[in-house]
Amino acid sequence: MFEIIDFPSKWKSPLGLNKAIWLWKNKSESIDLISVKDFLLEKEKELLKLPPEHDGLTNLPKGVTSRSNQFNLFNFENVEIKKIKTFIQENVEDLCKRLNIPIQDFYIMCWYNVLREGEKISKHRHYTVLNGEESFISGHLCIAANNTSTYYNSICDQPILVIKNEPGVLNFFPGYLPHFTDEHKGDDVRITIAMDIYHDKFFANPLYVDKKVVIPLF
Repeated sequence: MFEIIDFPSKWKSPLGLNKAIWLWKNKSESIDLISVKDFLLEKEKELLKLPPEHDGLTNLPKGVTSRSNQFNLFNFENVEIKKIKTFIQENVEDLCKRLNIPIQDFYIMCWYNVLREGEKISKHRHYTVLNGEESFISGHLCIAANNTSTYYNSICDQPILVIKNEPGVLNFFPGYLPHFTDEHKGDDVRITIAMDIYHDKFFANPLYVDKKVVIPLF
């Protein structure tokens, strides 16, 4: 589903940054989510041995999110992870066809987030307004969730959208939108796969390209 979301705002000035945004949503019926969950939790033990670095302002300094710039999910050998990459490729192709954008040498940075009881992802954005022109596609694929939602604000930080986290559902959105989650409750975990897709290698951090943290999407 591709949707243009417009929103009225009493805070909108004649030269303000509030404007319509786009959203892409699709659900996979072929990915074994239980198998992916088990694989990611087992892989988490290995990744947590790496030193924590920047958590992207998510307020998850101790978890696998703070290792996101040290690995790419698609460098791991796993049948279901390969299915996920194919699913993302197909949706990127469909979105680009919808918007008449030619498919070229796209690159992707892909990591995952694990939330446990009492944890949440704080408000953050993948691109600031100042580098918003570099933004192409950001997204997340829900693997496991228990009654949580992701909240999106407009560029000037006004609430515009709430999406309930549903396992198997992929969402693409502009990476310059501030977004956050509510608190995860319960003994089980909430897992989402997150990503930034670059229209050209030029826009990616060269260090991440060299370390294969950012890799070709196709």
